[in-house]
Amino acid sequence: MLVPAMLRARLAASFAFNVVLALWVLSDARTRRARKPLFAAALALLWGPLGLAFWLSDRPLAAGERRGGGVGWTFARGFLLGWAAMLPAIAVLIHSAMADRVRVAGSVAERLGVLPATVLVTLMLWGIPSLLALGIGQATRRPESGPAAFPTAPARGMPAAAAAAAGGLASLIVALLMS
Repeated sequence: MLVPAMLRARLAASFAFNVVLALWVLSDARTRRARKPLFAAALALLWGPLGLAFWLSDRPLAAGERRGGGVGWTFARGFLLGWAAMLPAIAVLIHSAMADRVRVAGSVAERLGVLPATVLVTLMLWGIPSLLALGIGQATRRPESGPAAFPTAPARGMPAAAAAAAGGLASLIVALLMS
């Protein structure tokens, strides 16, 4: 059975993102001397933004580092970081799908037009998990106390935001090439 082109593009974009995240998690885990760096990287490879969130909420901390807001807040923030990095690729893939569906009578793209339909579907598909993560993060957030709430000694290596941005760029490139 052949996999439709649009599904192939989605899978390839997600895979590119997940590979970059997994490589960063592996590097970060080794830098921090985690007990099971390959397991952490495998979670990031399989689960993408959720794997990043698990890693950020459970990774060993460097001297002076704290999980500001607690584990739940760190998890939500990590998921949102990865999910936000994927937004450009998601929008490109949804735009391509809406352009294909504009000729289908009664479709959202046919009724609204390609660009408005792209914005609407992107907001729904990307926004709902984002709002859910924000809600869970806020519900589990612990109050900060004093200056020790912020890291006093940065960990070595590339920050998670840079890794997520690199993954987002990789997934965007794949999405653009395949859509």
